[in-house]
Amino acid sequence: MNKFILLALLGTTMISPHSIAADIPNTETRIPQANALFANEVAEIFLANMPFEVQCDAGYEQFAPTGTNIAMGYTSKWYKTLDTLSNSLDLFNTMADDPMTERQIHLVRAIVNDYRTMLNLNAKHRRLCLFMPPNLVDPQDAMDVVGYIFGNVNNLITKGFSKETAAQRFAFYVGNDENHGFIQGAIAELEWLIALYGQSGDILYPSIRQINDMVDQNKIDAILREIPSLIGDGHGELIAEFSKQIKQYQDFIAEKITPYAPQESQLPRELYLTYLRLYGVFDTPEQLIERAQRDWEIYYKRYQDLALEVAQEHDLDITDPAQLIDKLEKESGSSDKNVVMQRYRDAQAKMEDIIQRDRLMTLPERAIQMRPGTDAEEASFPVPHVSTPNFIGNTGTVWPTFVLCDLVNNSSPLSADPLIVHEGRPGHDLQFSRMLESYLHGKMNLIEAVIASNSANAEGWAHYVEYLMTPYMSKEAQLSAIKDQLLRIGRMFLDPQLNTQQIRYNDIVQFVTEKIGHAGMAKSEANRYSFMIPGQATSYRYGAIKIMDLRDKLKAEMGDDFTLQAFHDGILSFGLLPVDLYADVLPQRMRDYSSNVNA
Repeated sequence: MNKFILLALLGTTMISPHSIAADIPNTETRIPQANALFANEVAEIFLANMPFEVQCDAGYEQFAPTGTNIAMGYTSKWYKTLDTLSNSLDLFNTMADDPMTERQIHLVRAIVNDYRTMLNLNAKHRRLCLFMPPNLVDPQDAMDVVGYIFGNVNNLITKGFSKETAAQRFAFYVGNDENHGFIQGAIAELEWLIALYGQSGDILYPSIRQINDMVDQNKIDAILREIPSLIGDGHGELIAEFSKQIKQYQDFIAEKITPYAPQESQLPRELYLTYLRLYGVFDTPEQLIERAQRDWEIYYKRYQDLALEVAQEHDLDITDPAQLIDKLEKESGSSDKNVVMQRYRDAQAKMEDIIQRDRLMTLPERAIQMRPGTDAEEASFPVPHVSTPNFIGNTGTVWPTFVLCDLVNNSSPLSADPLIVHEGRPGHDLQFSRMLESYLHGKMNLIEAVIASNSANAEGWAHYVEYLMTPYMSKEAQLSAIKDQLLRIGRMFLDPQLNTQQIRYNDIVQFVTEKIGHAGMAKSEANRYSFMIPGQATSYRYGAIKIMDLRDKLKAEMGDDFTLQAFHDGILSFGLLPVDLYADVLPQRMRDYSSNVNA
């Protein structure tokens, strides 16, 4: 889910989580937990300088009716904001009174430095985009104005706000006679950037593919149909004005940007490296490609061998794993939402029984929430996901929700086990539910739960548990699970290959369709690597490797003191901090958990 950077000193000296931990001396045998009140104050200072949507997502409800007000010069204002924030964090760093708190403040300081780095690199390469410090999901280029507005209005409903509040935010984005709307502000800022960058050289425009996605009429129509369900009845004139503004934006894009746009994305290497770090990935593209291609050969051999075994058991003369899964899924799939959702509830119950029986980790205290995706969610980003809760101000009323988008293509029982493991329990739902429980009980601070979030930390856990739970599945479901694992592994070489111009967009579509067998996701995967969230897809496998390597290391070092339940509960107790930041103190945390269990 999130996206925070770990770079220092404006793109020249990189601070990894491991170096943060190594650079701060540990004068005690055991590093205590960070001072929660002090860490929360640092987090609140950070959030106070972020866009209103980010603050609202974190839990500041007073910002729910409003949003970001873009205007000419909006991008340049971020330089002053980030410099001021850096100075504030420097003061806090001198006040830290324990090593773990100091580590966490270093982490926040590095995040702010990387925001500044992204600004500098955008200006250096004259990259036309609307800089928006990452919200609590992903780094975003707000040029997709319709998607940005819909996403932030829909998010209010997801987090339990009323339709009246959602209507107020929507009205803010549309604007009125006294205050221009988000789309008018975006046009003004983009015109200003075009004029500014055009003075010093060629402009790096977004690709034709990105533009087509931003102004896709089918997506826009789906969003316009969905808006009334979010804001309630009686807003016809407001929606009509929004539709009018969308047309103005489409005309602006067609006149001022499309004629100069390249067919494919052309992200400079240093910008791509920064995106990787945004997601917590510190390897180079070459290192990612080499490791992932090596892993691919190992797992694809397992995939082929298991497919032959399953085909024989089903008396099928099919040797291609993707074709076999496609046949089995089509035979058992369903378009009935009630049938499909019950399959996922049954799959979840089975996984929870296994987790408890084998003492793999501690389950959350409450039942999981799940629902199918809406039409607009399907049109904007049709990928199953978990909607995460806010932490600030949450008294236990808002919890994670598993949203099953692309329901038909994920309707088979073969899909249900692997997907519920990743998105449900023991994946993202368990991860964020346990975090919220810890926060509500005063055992987790906001740096750990919110600010430290990046994809390597969040998606790494969800991908790790895929490997953990696959042996408990039927052979057919195992085959589907390995297919998903191959997708994550493939992402770790396809994404950097595309962004270092070694392959092209259509190569990804073909590979994901033919080699992995995810035909329904092929184009969305290519869009993801190309322009939606470049670099993010590498974080799944990268983050999982971090956890696996630490698990194997501690197994060898701790001997009989090592248990999976203590290891997993210990990992989850650090929230979304990078693994390298707490690896040296995890053994003591595990011993504490084991002592409590055995007491």
